[in-house]
Amino acid sequence: MMPKLYGLLAGLVLTGIAVTAQAQVIGRQEVMREAGERLRVMVDKSGKGLRLDRVFYRGDLNLPDGQVAWRVTTPVGDLAPGRNQVALEVAVNGQAPTLIQLTANLKQRIRYLTLRRPLKRGDVLAEGDLKWEETEVDRNMEGMASDMAALVGQSATRSLQAGKPLRLDWFDTPVLVARGERVQVLMESGALRIETVAVAMASARAGEIIAMENPDSHRRFNARVVGPGRAQAMTW
Repeated sequence: MMPKLYGLLAGLVLTGIAVTAQAQVIGRQEVMREAGERLRVMVDKSGKGLRLDRVFYRGDLNLPDGQVAWRVTTPVGDLAPGRNQVALEVAVNGQAPTLIQLTANLKQRIRYLTLRRPLKRGDVLAEGDLKWEETEVDRNMEGMASDMAALVGQSATRSLQAGKPLRLDWFDTPVLVARGERVQVLMESGALRIETVAVAMASARAGEIIAMENPDSHRRFNARVVGPGRAQAMTW
C-alpha cells in the first residue's frame, strides 16, 4: 500500500495538481465569541456608556493549521449605538493576518431631559418643568437636549407630552412681542426720556429690531424688543 500511495502523490505533483496543506475550520460561533470578547473589553473601557449587545458573522472561517491570534482594528471612537461594521484581524502563527468584517449591535446608557407636564405650543419652559431620566438606546440620539440651563426660558414650537426625551429643535427663543400688539416703547435722547405706546408691525423675540407705528400719527420708527410687550426706540 505505501509504495502505491507515494506513487499517487508523486503523480499528482507531476501532473501539476497541488497537494493542499493541512487546514483548520473555525465555526462562525467561535468567530463571534472571539470578536465579542475583545469588543466587550473595548466598549467597557471607552467611558462612553456603550454595551455590546450582539455580534454577527456569516459562514465559517478556513485557516491554515496553527495558533490563531485575534485583534479588533476598528477604533473604539468609531463605535456608536446601533449597527456597526467592525474589522477583525485573524493571524495564524504570526503570519500576515486575514481581515474580516463583522456586524456588532451596541447599546448606550444615556441621561436625558424630559417634561414633568405636557406643554402647548408657545408655552415657556421653567426649571420646574424639567427632570432628568436615564435609559438605554440602540441608535444615535444626536440633537437631544442635554443642558437644562439652555432650555429654561425657551418656548415650545409644538405640543409636547410629558416623559419623552426632549430635542433641541422642539424649542425656540420665545416671541415677546406679537404683530399688531400695542407695545410700551422707551424713547431716550440725552437726558430726555419718554415712554409711549406703539403698535408692532411684526412679531419679534428679545433683541430683535422691528418697525413700530405711532397709533395717532401713524409715523413709523424702529425699536429693539427688550422684554414681553416692551421695546426701546432706535430712531424717532
